[in-house]
Amino acid sequence: MEFKVDETVEDQEQSLVRASRAMDIIRAKELLSPYLAKVQAVKKELDDLVVQDDDSNRRCVEIGASSHSLLKAIEKRRDSIIDIPNTFVKNVKNLTKDFEAVLKATKEGAAVKIKRYTAFQEQQRREEQMRLQREQEKLQEALKKDAETKGVDMVTLPPVYVPEVPKAVHTDMGSQSSREHYSFRVTEFKDIPANYLEINEKAVRAAIKQGLRGNDIPGILIYRDDTIAFRE
Repeated sequence: MEFKVDETVEDQEQSLVRASRAMDIIRAKELLSPYLAKVQAVKKELDDLVVQDDDSNRRCVEIGASSHSLLKAIEKRRDSIIDIPNTFVKNVKNLTKDFEAVLKATKEGAAVKIKRYTAFQEQQRREEQMRLQREQEKLQEALKKDAETKGVDMVTLPPVYVPEVPKAVHTDMGSQSSREHYSFRVTEFKDIPANYLEINEKAVRAAIKQGLRGNDIPGILIYRDDTIAFRE
């Protein structure tokens, strides 16, 4: 299911809004109501989706990208309506809050499912690397013994390599990329150096940019927490 908005209809309705200078909240609700079914549909599809393979992961990316596109379309519609005056602007924004909350939660939900699946893929990759490494060690040992028996130079096997998990997924409806991101949490407050207290998040972020990781700052755990970004 595709959750795109008909821009032609949208342009026509925006022209009507500008021409009439509508300040009627009922009229604004009418203009926003076509999005309701799309918002509910994209949320339901994410709720029902289980990310367990590449195809379902791609669909999760599409849902996140669709939510992003739909959210942008609703924001565009909202901005066209809140031309005048401030009280009307406030009422219209209140109408879109429910849409925004659902779509932002949908985007975040899609990101969580994608990160979970990516972690699963990475675990499988590491396990496969370890398995191949063990097999190679056995083979290398056999080659060593064979070379010693024959009195020849031992053949050295190349390092085991298992391809990294892709950081981006591209679909017809949008794409998802994984950006390197580190978060931190306090593990032992009394161990934190004075210049990092209260907590000086700006100082911690600067330290992360300088390359500090793990427990490099006593009392704080710096860990990788990649973010998921969607584009149309």
